[in-house]
Amino acid sequence: MSIIPSKIIGVPITLSKKGAVVRKAVDKTLASKILRTVHAHEGFWFHKATGDFTGKNATSLNDFAKMLRLVEVQSIDFPFSRGDFRRWIQLIIGDIDLAIRINRIPQDTRGEKLRKDLIRAVDERIVELKKVYHIKL
Repeated sequence: MSIIPSKIIGVPITLSKKGAVVRKAVDKTLASKILRTVHAHEGFWFHKATGDFTGKNATSLNDFAKMLRLVEVQSIDFPFSRGDFRRWIQLIIGDIDLAIRINRIPQDTRGEKLRKDLIRAVDERIVELKKVYHIKL
Protein backbone atom coordinates (compact mmCIF):
# COMPACT_ATOMS: atom_id res chain seq x y z
CA MET A 1 0.00 0.00 0.00
CA SER A 2 1.12 3.51 -0.67
CA ILE A 3 0.08 6.61 1.21
CA ILE A 4 -1.14 9.57 -0.80
CA PRO A 5 -1.75 12.99 0.69
CA SER A 6 -5.31 14.02 1.43
CA LYS A 7 -6.53 17.52 0.70
CA ILE A 8 -9.10 17.19 3.48
CA ILE A 9 -7.84 18.00 6.99
CA GLY A 10 -4.76 15.81 6.64
CA VAL A 11 -6.48 12.42 6.75
CA PRO A 12 -4.15 9.70 5.46
CA ILE A 13 -5.51 7.68 2.57
CA THR A 14 -3.94 4.48 1.32
CA LEU A 15 -4.37 2.65 -1.93
CA SER A 16 -4.67 -1.12 -1.90
CA LYS A 17 -2.91 -3.23 -4.50
CA LYS A 18 -6.11 -3.17 -6.56
CA GLY A 19 -6.33 0.62 -6.37
CA ALA A 20 -9.23 0.81 -3.91
CA VAL A 21 -9.18 3.69 -1.46
CA VAL A 22 -8.74 2.46 2.10
CA ARG A 23 -8.93 4.94 4.96
CA LYS A 24 -7.77 4.44 8.49
CA ALA A 25 -10.44 4.28 11.16
CA VAL A 26 -11.86 7.60 12.27
CA ASP A 27 -10.41 8.81 15.55
CA LYS A 28 -11.95 11.18 18.08
CA THR A 29 -10.25 14.22 16.63
CA LEU A 30 -11.55 13.59 13.12
CA ALA A 31 -15.01 12.65 14.40
CA SER A 32 -15.23 15.90 16.36
CA LYS A 33 -14.16 17.93 13.31
CA ILE A 34 -16.77 16.25 11.13
CA LEU A 35 -19.53 16.70 13.74
CA ARG A 36 -18.70 20.35 14.45
CA THR A 37 -20.85 23.34 13.58
CA VAL A 38 -19.34 25.57 10.90
CA HIS A 39 -19.88 29.31 10.49
CA ALA A 40 -23.05 30.27 8.62
CA HIS A 41 -21.07 31.44 5.59
CA GLU A 42 -19.67 27.88 5.28
CA GLY A 43 -23.05 26.26 5.74
CA PHE A 44 -25.00 24.48 3.04
CA TRP A 45 -27.53 26.88 1.55
CA PHE A 46 -30.48 25.04 0.00
CA HIS A 47 -31.67 26.27 -3.41
CA LYS A 48 -34.47 25.04 -5.68
CA ALA A 49 -32.63 26.42 -8.72
CA THR A 50 -29.86 28.89 -9.44
CA GLY A 51 -30.73 32.06 -7.54
CA ASP A 52 -33.84 30.54 -5.90
CA PHE A 53 -32.77 30.32 -2.24
CA THR A 54 -35.15 28.53 0.15
CA GLY A 55 -34.06 30.35 3.31
CA LYS A 56 -32.73 27.07 4.76
CA ASN A 57 -29.11 26.70 5.81
CA ALA A 58 -27.33 23.74 7.44
CA THR A 59 -24.20 24.36 9.49
CA SER A 60 -23.54 20.80 10.68
CA LEU A 61 -24.30 17.23 9.65
CA ASN A 62 -27.12 17.20 12.21
CA ASP A 63 -28.60 20.36 10.67
CA PHE A 64 -28.14 18.88 7.22
CA ALA A 65 -30.08 15.71 8.15
CA LYS A 66 -32.83 17.87 9.65
CA MET A 67 -33.05 20.10 6.57
CA LEU A 68 -33.19 17.07 4.25
CA ARG A 69 -36.40 16.11 6.06
CA LEU A 70 -37.91 19.62 5.83
CA VAL A 71 -37.04 21.21 2.49
CA GLU A 72 -39.05 20.81 -0.69
CA VAL A 73 -37.87 17.98 -2.89
CA GLN A 74 -36.66 20.45 -5.58
CA SER A 75 -34.15 21.70 -2.99
CA ILE A 76 -32.73 18.19 -2.86
CA ASP A 77 -32.88 17.27 -6.55
CA PHE A 78 -31.19 20.47 -7.76
CA PRO A 79 -28.04 20.44 -5.59
CA PHE A 80 -27.68 16.65 -5.85
CA SER A 81 -27.67 16.79 -9.66
CA ARG A 82 -24.80 19.31 -9.49
CA GLY A 83 -22.77 17.41 -6.87
CA ASP A 84 -23.22 20.19 -4.32
CA PHE A 85 -23.97 17.91 -1.35
CA ARG A 86 -20.93 15.73 -1.95
CA ARG A 87 -18.67 18.76 -2.41
CA TRP A 88 -19.89 20.50 0.76
CA ILE A 89 -19.55 17.37 2.87
CA GLN A 90 -16.07 16.65 1.53
CA LEU A 91 -14.59 20.14 1.38
CA ILE A 92 -16.30 22.00 4.23
CA ILE A 93 -17.35 19.27 6.68
CA GLY A 94 -14.27 17.17 5.87
CA ASP A 95 -15.94 13.77 5.65
CA ILE A 96 -14.55 11.90 2.67
CA ASP A 97 -16.32 8.67 3.65
CA LEU A 98 -19.77 10.25 3.59
CA ALA A 99 -18.96 12.08 0.36
CA ILE A 100 -18.10 8.71 -1.23
CA ARG A 101 -21.36 7.20 0.03
CA ILE A 102 -23.35 10.07 -1.46
CA ASN A 103 -21.43 9.78 -4.71
CA ARG A 104 -22.54 6.13 -4.92
CA ILE A 105 -26.21 7.14 -5.11
CA PRO A 106 -27.13 6.85 -8.81
CA GLN A 107 -27.12 10.27 -10.49
CA ASP A 108 -30.60 9.75 -11.93
CA THR A 109 -32.17 9.24 -8.47
CA ARG A 110 -34.71 11.98 -7.75
CA GLY A 111 -37.62 12.92 -5.52
CA GLU A 112 -38.54 11.13 -2.33
CA LYS A 113 -36.27 8.18 -3.14
CA LEU A 114 -33.30 10.54 -3.24
CA ARG A 115 -34.40 12.22 -0.01
CA LYS A 116 -34.67 8.81 1.69
CA ASP A 117 -31.26 7.63 0.41
CA LEU A 118 -29.53 10.83 1.52
CA ILE A 119 -31.16 10.81 4.95
CA ARG A 120 -30.17 7.18 5.47
CA ALA A 121 -26.54 7.84 4.47
CA VAL A 122 -26.22 10.94 6.66
CA ASP A 123 -27.99 9.42 9.66
CA GLU A 124 -25.88 6.25 9.52
CA ARG A 125 -22.70 8.31 9.33
CA ILE A 126 -23.71 10.50 12.27
CA VAL A 127 -24.36 7.38 14.37
CA GLU A 128 -20.94 5.94 13.40
CA LEU A 129 -19.14 9.17 14.27
CA LYS A 130 -20.95 9.59 17.59
CA LYS A 131 -19.96 6.06 18.58
CA VAL A 132 -16.30 6.87 17.87
CA TYR A 133 -16.59 10.12 19.77
CA HIS A 134 -18.52 8.34 22.58
CA ILE A 135 -21.47 10.69 22.40
CA LYS A 136 -24.68 9.29 23.82
CA LEU A 137 -27.39 8.94 21.20
